[in-house]
Amino acid sequence: MRMFLMSIILISSLALAGEKIEVKVSGLVCPLCFSKVESKFKELSQVQTIKVEMDQKMLILELKDGQKLSDEEIYKVIDEDSGYKITGVHRG
Repeated sequence: MRMFLMSIILISSLALAGEKIEVKVSGLVCPLCFSKVESKFKELSQVQTIKVEMDQKMLILELKDGQKLSDEEIYKVIDEDSGYKITGVHRG
C-alpha cells in the first residue's frame, strides 16, 4: 500500500510539471546573441524558465503548469529578419 501511494504521488508531480521544449536556433554565435533571443522568450507569459545551451545553440523552455506554446508561436518569437533562424523544435 505504501509503495502504491508513493507511485501515485510521483506520477501526480510529473503530470503537474510544465512542458519542456528544446528550441534549436542557428545564427547564435555569442552570449549577446543568446541574451537577445532569451529576452524575447521571457516576454511570453507561458514561459516559466529558460535554460541556455550555448554549445548546442539551443534554448530549453519550461512552461508554467497547464500552459501551452505552439510551434507557430515559437517561430513568431524569432523571425528570420533578426538574423537568427529556428532549425528545430523538440518537445519532451
